[in-house]
Amino acid sequence: MTLIADRIIEPANESMEQASFIWDVEDEAQKQLAVGAAVQAAHQAALVLVAAVDPAFEAADHPLTAKFRLFEFGRWPVGVVGGSFNLF
Repeated sequence: MTLIADRIIEPANESMEQASFIWDVEDEAQKQLAVGAAVQAAHQAALVLVAAVDPAFEAADHPLTAKFRLFEFGRWPVGVVGGSFNLF
């Protein structure tokens, strides 16, 4: 799993730099939080893939798969508050 973090951190940092320029984000803590969330989502997606070895497991419908897809489409799933799923 460390390999996944090593592979995703550089592209995540590059993407955050581009996004911070577009959205005028200067707060380094916010940037690092977003990069960390992207790395976490990639790690969780890898866990789903490992579990998908079981033919009874539905990886495509798993919530962690959906979370990773949000990152792929440029969204940041911040979290669930009450009945709302907050995206950035």
